[in-house]
Order: sequence, then C-alpha cells, then structure tokens
Amino acid sequence: MSVRIGLGLFTGQIPSWSSRTFAQEYRETLELIRLAERVGFDSAWVSEHHGTSDGYLPSLLPFLAAAASVTERIGLGTGVILAPLHDPLRLAEDTAVVDQISGGRVLLGLGAGWREEEFRAFGIPRAERVRRLVETVEILRRAWSGRRFSFEGRSFRYDRVRVSPPPARPGGPPIYLGGYADAAVRRAGRLADGYITDDTGPEQVRRYVRLVEQGAREAGREPSALELVLLQNAFVVAEGDAWALVRDGVRHQIGAYAAWEAGHDTPAHDSLEPDAPEEELRRWTPTGTPDEVLAALRPLAETFGGRRDLHLVVRLHYPGMDLGTRGRRRGAVRRARAALAASSGGRPLNGRTTSSRTARTADGWERRTSLRHRRTSRREDEVTTTEHGGNQHDRSAEAGPTVDYRALVERIPAITYIEVHDRTTPTGQRTTYVSPQVTRILGHRPSEFIADPQLWRKLRHPADRARVLAAERTAEVTRQPFHAEYRMIARDGRTLWFRDDAVIVEHGAGGTLWQGVMFDITAEKLAEEQAAAAERRYRSLVETLPAVVYIDRLDARASNVYTSPYSERLLGYSTEDWNADPELWTKILHPDDRDRAISAQIEHVETGRPYDEVYRLIARDGRVVWVRDMAVVVHDDDGTPLYSQGFLLDITPQKEAELALQEALDRERQRAAGRAAGA
Repeated sequence: MSVRIGLGLFTGQIPSWSSRTFAQEYRETLELIRLAERVGFDSAWVSEHHGTSDGYLPSLLPFLAAAASVTERIGLGTGVILAPLHDPLRLAEDTAVVDQISGGRVLLGLGAGWREEEFRAFGIPRAERVRRLVETVEILRRAWSGRRFSFEGRSFRYDRVRVSPPPARPGGPPIYLGGYADAAVRRAGRLADGYITDDTGPEQVRRYVRLVEQGAREAGREPSALELVLLQNAFVVAEGDAWALVRDGVRHQIGAYAAWEAGHDTPAHDSLEPDAPEEELRRWTPTGTPDEVLAALRPLAETFGGRRDLHLVVRLHYPGMDLGTRGRRRGAVRRARAALAASSGGRPLNGRTTSSRTARTADGWERRTSLRHRRTSRREDEVTTTEHGGNQHDRSAEAGPTVDYRALVERIPAITYIEVHDRTTPTGQRTTYVSPQVTRILGHRPSEFIADPQLWRKLRHPADRARVLAAERTAEVTRQPFHAEYRMIARDGRTLWFRDDAVIVEHGAGGTLWQGVMFDITAEKLAEEQAAAAERRYRSLVETLPAVVYIDRLDARASNVYTSPYSERLLGYSTEDWNADPELWTKILHPDDRDRAISAQIEHVETGRPYDEVYRLIARDGRVVWVRDMAVVVHDDDGTPLYSQGFLLDITPQKEAELALQEALDRERQRAAGRAAGA
C-alpha cells in the first residue's frame, strides 16, 4: 500500500467579488506548486471547464508546461481534461510534449464532461461524449507507442499517423478516468490505470472500488494494479478560525456547479451566481488545526489502507483567496502537508529517500534516526528522529505536529508484525511484536505469537505451507521483499485469506528482522471464486451449444475476439485459428455471398441494428456450409456500444433439402411442360 499526497485542484477561478487578476492568479498558483514540491507534496492537479464567467481554467496542458518549468520532482495531474471536447491526436501530442518537458511527470485524468453549454460551444453532440472518451483512450495508447497507427471508430478515424516525439515515459503517462454512474466507474477498471473521484465518503468510495475492480476483472485485468485518486477539500491553520478564511471561496467553488446545473453561464442566463447551504459546504471541507484535519481525513486513509495505491489530492486554495505573505503561505502548506502525511499512517511521501540507524526498544518498537534527503532547489537535508513509533522531531523550519505512529499502526485494518532472525528457535525466527488486530481477526492474542515462534506456521492452511515457506526462504536468500497470498485457520475454525508483505531491516550489530503487514483479503478471494465459478458455468453452457457463439469488434471486418469450440466441429477452424487471424470470417465467406454479408455487417456496426443473414462459408476441408448468422450490439449501462455478440446456426441440411425440393419441382415443371407440348 502506497499513499501519495497531492495538492489541488487548481482551477484559476476569480469570483465577481474578487479584485484579483488572472495573471496574478496564474503566477501565484505556480509559486504555490513550487512551494508544495519543496515541502514534500507528491503532485499538483488542475481542472478544466470552458466559457464560464469566473474564468475557470480552460487550457490545462499549457499551464502544466509552465508548472513543469519551475519544478523538478512533483507529479503534474489533470483532474480532469474533458476528453470529448479535444481532438485525440492533438491531445496525444500536447501531452507528450509536456511529459518531455517535465521528465515524465504527467498524470492524465480524463472525464466525459456534462455541461450542455460546453458541448454546444464546441459543436459536439453531448450524446456522443462517452463514445468519444472511450475512443480517445484507445487512440492515446496507440499514439504513444512511437509507431504509425490507424484507427477506425465511430467518432474518430486516422490512417497511418504518428505522434512524435513520444512521451518521456515509455507507453505514455498513466490515464485516470472519472465518473459517478456505475457504468462510468466500471469503465475506469476496464480501460484506465486508475479511477479519480471527488466523492470521498468512505462508504461510497468503497462501492466505487468494488465497481472498478468488477470492470477490471471483466476486461481480464488485475484489479490491484489500479490506483485510486481521491479529491478532497480541506484547510489547515495553526490557530484561529480556518472556516472564516475559506468560506466565501468554498461557496463559490461548490456553488458554481449547482449554478451551472441550473443553467447559469449560458446565452439564456449569461452570468454566474454561485450559492450552496453552509452545512453542505462544511461537510465537504474539513478545516481547523492539523490535528482536527487529521481526525477528519484519517478514516479515509484507514478505510482503503492495504487495498491499492491511494493518491489523496487535497485542495487548499479556493476561488478569490488571497494567498497572503510568503511566510504565512509556507506555514499553511507545511502544516497541511504534515497533517496529510500523518493521515496516511506516517508513510514517507514519494520523492524522498531514507537512510537510517535503527535500535530496538524492549517492546519490539524502534528508535530510528534517519537522514531524509529532499530534492529542492537548495538540495537541503532534513534530519528526523522517530522514537517508540511515535515521537517525531523535525529540525527543518515550521515542522508538523507530533504524530503517534504506534497508535496509527494499531488502528489500521491489518495485522502488523516484527520478527527477529533467531537461530535458537525451531523456525529461525522469533516474533517480538504483533499488533492487537490479530485477536479480532484470528482469535489469538499477540502474546501467543511471541511465546510460540511456530504458531504462525501452525495456523497456515496445510495446502499453502510448503509454498509460503519456499517464498520466505527465497526472500531471505535474495534479501528481496516478501509477498505471498495464503490461507490461515482462525481459532474458531474459519479459513481466512491474507496478503502478506514484509521487508528485511538491519537490526543491531549485523542482525536482521522482518517488518510486515497482513491484510485480510477473504472477501476479495470469495468474490473471485464466485466470479470464477460463474465463468465456468457460462463457459460450459456456451461451449456445449450446437452452435458457434462468437464476439466480434465493432468494425467493418468483424474482427474476432472470441469464437466457441463448436467452430472446429462445424468448419474445421479452432478457437486458436480465430484468435490468430481476426479477419478469418471475411476470408472464408463464399464468393457469391461475400459482398452482401459484409455490407450487412457494416450496417450492423454503424446503426446498431441486429444482424440476421443467411450465407455460405467454406470449411477448412472445402465443404460449403450454410449458416444463419444472428447478432446484436451489446452496450454498457450508459449506452456505449461495446461489441457484437452472436451465433452461427448450421442450416446446411435444411438448405440442401430446400435445394433438392426445388430441383424436384423444376424437373416436374419441365416434364409437365413437355407433356403439354406433346399434346
């Protein structure tokens, strides 16, 4: 689990009551991003809208290019670019250039958009927004390959084009997709590298995570590889009334969306009057001292600890706010960064490297003195001392609050442990610390593991013991991190699945120890097993039907994605043959039927109407096989066409009977005509 902390969204809005200029807003935002990098933030994010009275930032990549020129390390994200309003090829080029300028730091968030006025302004039908977004993602992936490519979609078509130069990062920047509808969230799992949302209620985000994982599994992707980006309002002060400082700016930020939904900033209502209930504004925006903001944000980090990479992007600057003097600004940003790092469980932020001396206290915790090198323009070093997992002294200016790391460790939903290498024990290891969560999860007290070095292995499922032991031995020999998923038997007899990750740490005079964390993944494994069982049932049904079931891409050639095994029995072509040659269908069409069948296929793709044709195919052995081909276009929940799904029925016996009957009738008519002529 890796938690990264970002700053944003920066939107460039200036309310009607503010005297700020756009030049001032842009200049001071760049200063704030540079400051965020110096104090340890991992990323800075901007957002896009068009034609608004408050000047909402319309051009994100030029602004990120400016931010890249004044920073060295910090990631530069879009949250989000409204992809349907952009030409994908130009978007690929602009992104690649900014990625080159920044040295590979672009994080590309994309969304479908929603304001009717923006689509009207660009002359793009709003109904096409999802289709244009999906095609844009595919085009970006191809464009960043560095090779020429062609693309034939319903919204965009390119013929043998190339994007040059390519991005600095091989394959291009990571792509994050946003959205709130179930279909949009699953789409992020199918297509993107992560999901981005500003709905940060833990229960709702937990539901989004399940949908993202569902989409990933449907596409045959690994759900745990996807990143979760959460956009969160907040404001931190050392003392005083934080809410009074941000109230007006937050009202404009959130109220603008309600006003746009009501038709503001359109030809019929050419102004913007944002407003929203104060209780709603405060619910969305935790404010106060570092401890108060930490308390508000900690549940979010704890809820998703251990599930995936979490990128928490917090907004600290609101429309119309005066950034104040340089000293006040630095203090506010440093305090916010310290509180956010604490909410992530004290994990070091990206961009820092740590070398350390570690000594163990009597209860298995550590006193660590570490030199943390922070990349800044002055290459300044910070010295941090952490004792008993909880006391931090930061000798750099304006240090953050003291954080009780041990308390955080013992509240995360996982089992944390420390094992010392000890040759005097049967296992070669001795447990010196286990977090109290082990009692709730496995039913055994921490003292039981400390007293019995073999208890961990005794509780492992017999079918997993040899595999996990081999992984442990490999990690010890190679000095690489340990990672394994396995089952354990709880005291009450339940079988639980765990994901176990640990690293070797130098200890004392040449000794070593393991520091690890075990996450209960039983629910995930059960869901995977249920999905696999359902997949087996449906596959068995499909593959035993006396018909060829297939899935094709929505292109004129009906490029094949899947063909059931019955094809080999009927036509002599196996599933592997269809996979190896996506154009096999067009090749084996009977010459007399080819034009008609392909024309009907093109109409099927372009209109989405069902396909129902009778034609002949040439089998591998030269036989002519008559088939009836029926297919429909399958859509996702919001109407985006995904693929064509259909089946081929062998109607050769019927056709041969029809032909035989027709020949008999023809012969009888000829005989009747002959008799009539003789009479």
